[in-house]
Amino acid sequence: MTGSSPSLEPVQSDQTRLRAVEDRPAERRRRWLPQWRPRNVSRLFFRAVQSFGGTKPLTHHPETRLLIAELRGLQLAILCRTVGVGLATAYYVFSLLLSGDAPTLRGVAVLAALTALGVAHFIVIGTKWDRPLLKFVTVAVDVLAICTVVAAIDLSRGSAVPQIYVFQIFGIYVLMPFIALAALSLSPSLVMWAGFLSVVGWWGAFIYIVLGMEMTLSWSDLPTNATRAEYEALVFSEFFVARGTRMVESISVIIVAAVLAIAVARAKHMFVSQVKAEEDREAERQARARITNQLGRFVPAAIARRADIDKA
Repeated sequence: MTGSSPSLEPVQSDQTRLRAVEDRPAERRRRWLPQWRPRNVSRLFFRAVQSFGGTKPLTHHPETRLLIAELRGLQLAILCRTVGVGLATAYYVFSLLLSGDAPTLRGVAVLAALTALGVAHFIVIGTKWDRPLLKFVTVAVDVLAICTVVAAIDLSRGSAVPQIYVFQIFGIYVLMPFIALAALSLSPSLVMWAGFLSVVGWWGAFIYIVLGMEMTLSWSDLPTNATRAEYEALVFSEFFVARGTRMVESISVIIVAAVLAIAVARAKHMFVSQVKAEEDREAERQARARITNQLGRFVPAAIARRADIDKA
């Protein structure tokens, strides 16, 4: 009986290994499938966003730490921008399908291209292919694409609706998210670039539409002491372009971009000052420790600490 047991051990071990191999895919599924539940997916996304908050820096040099913070902020901005464009693409497609209309191939292609641009930019950030001008190009493409859509969007779907009505439906506020996202990169120049392009692109779309009109009316055409009927006749006219309103929108955007740029520049200055203060405190602490260690071998610790304080 005892002689037969050794012969059974290899067979049992082989069966155990075979059973382990067969159960390995099921074990993987049990381990990975719970992570893709909606609650866990949202948790993973928020963890990815929180990871840009920074970890312990590898260097205490102010300029290097500031560069790392700028890269992480740019990554966060591009991530939020790409997720937003992807959600806009999904909303555009499914909203038209649910309403019984078919999404245009041109619209889907533009949104898909913008999403792909964001993914590509996010991948190259911090690599050898990254260039300082790349973030400016991405912002320019985003802003000008939105302005082009505003100038060319079909409001009527076959009916004769004046294209100038698009400025009564949309405002320049549709470009404000790009200015806010630029602030995450800690780059004042990028914030001002986004604000400048928003104004230029918005006026470009406006001028493109106005040049195709037979005549134009603006606030200057409103009579003095105008009645309600005269006011409504002007505002609801198909030739009313409201140049003054576009000017107010432009000034508001420039002010917002300038304030954000100043805030970002101030935040960078405070960040560098804080890092330099930390360096000074660390150097002082090391000097005190060195003096204490040198004098501690010859004098009591209390006297060494007192001399250290007097030297500081």
